[in-house]
Amino acid sequence: MNQAAVVYQRSSDDELLPIVESTTEMTFDKILHVWSGEFLYSARIVKTGPAASEVALGEVTHESASLRWDPVPGAASYTVAWKPVDGDESMSTEVTDATVVLPGLTPSTEYLVTVTPVVDAITRGGRARLYFTTGPRLPDAPVLASKAAVGVTASFVASSDPAVQEFEAIWVSEKGAREVTTHQSNPIVRSDLAPNTGYSVAVRARNPSGLSPAATWEFVTGPLAPGNVAAAALPTGVQLRWDAAAGATGYRVAVGGTVREVDSTTTQITGLAPSTTYAYQVQAFNARGVGVIVKGSVRTTLALPAGITVSDATSSGARVSWNQPAPGVRYVLALRGHEGTWSSEGTFVNVTGLSPGRTYQGTVTATKPGEAPAVSTIAIRTTLATVVAIEVTKRGTTSVTLTWNSAGPAATYLVRVGARTFKVRGTRVTVKGLYPGTEYRATVTPAGRTASNPVSFTTKKMRPRVTLRAIGSRLLIRVSAVPKGTKVVVVDKRGRRNVTAGKRGVKQTVRGTRIKVRVASTDRTLALRVTYSAADVRSARRAR
Repeated sequence: MNQAAVVYQRSSDDELLPIVESTTEMTFDKILHVWSGEFLYSARIVKTGPAASEVALGEVTHESASLRWDPVPGAASYTVAWKPVDGDESMSTEVTDATVVLPGLTPSTEYLVTVTPVVDAITRGGRARLYFTTGPRLPDAPVLASKAAVGVTASFVASSDPAVQEFEAIWVSEKGAREVTTHQSNPIVRSDLAPNTGYSVAVRARNPSGLSPAATWEFVTGPLAPGNVAAAALPTGVQLRWDAAAGATGYRVAVGGTVREVDSTTTQITGLAPSTTYAYQVQAFNARGVGVIVKGSVRTTLALPAGITVSDATSSGARVSWNQPAPGVRYVLALRGHEGTWSSEGTFVNVTGLSPGRTYQGTVTATKPGEAPAVSTIAIRTTLATVVAIEVTKRGTTSVTLTWNSAGPAATYLVRVGARTFKVRGTRVTVKGLYPGTEYRATVTPAGRTASNPVSFTTKKMRPRVTLRAIGSRLLIRVSAVPKGTKVVVVDKRGRRNVTAGKRGVKQTVRGTRIKVRVASTDRTLALRVTYSAADVRSARRAR
């Protein structure tokens, strides 16, 4: 009968470890003891049996491995021993089936395993060997570093496993879309997910021997990020505006230590300090989650000019004053509709060169190198000017036209000519109903102001023209070149006649042949006295 000798080393816990095999045929049935130095060797004489077939590796995880082999005829059980290739700790178990699961393994570790058939107490079969490496450590629940509308960043404790080569992730959206991705680094980063969508993710670590079991988690992406975020600086605040984000029901805005949630696309944060830089954030959210945070910074402007007052207004300017500005701050005053500016680092400027009777809108701007300016509005109203230049542009026998310089836009004037007063808008007036050849005095006074220097003028004298024409025993007298309404007195031997001139003057017939004709004018009464003589009648007849 073929027999084999197996040499064992007895360990400190009295376990026999096989270290040498011999194929020499032996018939011993007892134990041989060999003493060599400080080690005690024993030789147990066993009978050889059939060898185990090649061991096949089944499922391998980070902490276990399954093995199987073909059953050995006559084998009552199998001794399975395993140990790390780079370690000294050895483990073994006795199984009756041709399969085994090795528990308690170390992740990402190479192992040597042997399977020896056992027929009876002294009969052992040939051993089969197998090397394998356990899988990577199971990823723990992910730590969600950030979550946005179209992406997610997650890290795993398993990143400390040096044997992990990559991570495999299976992404399943709430709409049923499935995608498998691999990632070479930890944390996992995705930036191409759908916004406002729920996801279920399973992640497994991979090493040369395979994949670990999966760690799963679920999350919901938030709305898209608000676009074109713009910050407008104010002296003690900031005005933020942005484009609406799809799917958002509101926005979380943070400036400095102030956090506010709004449902519009603009907000103003106040209570800040002038000339100070503040970080701001704008983030969209809805009932399912939050979106990407849009960050930026803004520096508030200089403080507004304080205590602005307008005083000492004249028809051409005024004094504008304010509180003492901070060191290095210059105030610049500008008016719409007027070229040029006024500036000072003190507390006032004198504004000149303006037009009378106007309201000027403008600004006072605080400026300082390296700082954003701050602007306050201002209004200056100049007074009406005293009219000093009156001109007689047209003078007639009973009328006069006066013009003067403007005291201001839409100003009202009181025009006095002699004892008569007129209310006028504009800078021109024609006064009628005056007496010919009469001196008058005129003044023009803007409303609310003193009267201008007077101007004197004399109306033109009336120079009527009298013609005579004989008609039978009558004499036709024509008086022309007199204004309409002039009273004419005609006197003949029969008495006195009063006639009023029309547009063409006076036409009157008289009787008599011995009356002298004389024409005279009484300017105050606007009347003409006409007399004639027989010689005038005869002359008229001869002219006929």
